[in-house]
Amino acid sequence: MGEDKFEIPIEWEGRKETVIIKKLNFGETNDLRHEATDIKIVGNTYQAKVHTGRFMELAILKSIVQAPFKNSIEDIRNLPRELGEMLYGEIEKFNNLSEEKKAN
Repeated sequence: MGEDKFEIPIEWEGRKETVIIKKLNFGETNDLRHEATDIKIVGNTYQAKVHTGRFMELAILKSIVQAPFKNSIEDIRNLPRELGEMLYGEIEKFNNLSEEKKAN
């Protein structure tokens, strides 16, 4: 697998499967940040709130290249919790997203 893709072995419906994720580019990372953040103006200041759950769901959605399940936001929300958390953890490491969350 190239440097821009990574295979994650999972168990899906009793079978060993593979999820392939990609390295997010600059624009995709910016879109992820934008879509997971609400900004409101209070007085003369901007307040930004990153929705952690939305950030995680969108990171999975935008990173998956191939999976044994449908890659839609609804299907990602319905993944078993352990699988969703494991996928996000791998995606976060591969794309250095913890640095993105700290920056916001």
